[in-house]
Amino acid sequence: MSATVFGSVYLQTEGIKVIYESFDFGKRRAALPLLSWIVGLMFTIPLRMYDWRLVSRRLKQNLFIRPEDKITGFYVAAPVLAISLWWLSWTVPPYVSHDRVL
Repeated sequence: MSATVFGSVYLQTEGIKVIYESFDFGKRRAALPLLSWIVGLMFTIPLRMYDWRLVSRRLKQNLFIRPEDKITGFYVAAPVLAISLWWLSWTVPPYVSHDRVL
């Protein structure tokens, strides 16, 4: 699951700038959509804190940590990733000429 997320981050950080630069956006303006990744990372902090608290509680009770104890983030992240990728596909400009991309 992590590989999918990191792969999509890498592809989008490389691809979005190229797409927006092909529409004559400057380098700074073409990088503005990447701020959404920073905002998204901020929203993961409460989920990480909740998972950490849950795991800490189980450790204090001398219980085993199950994979289900760390799945809260995936419950939230899976639909958010699907929605955000759909939103991205509808907001990226529709045409990029091949001579500018390469």
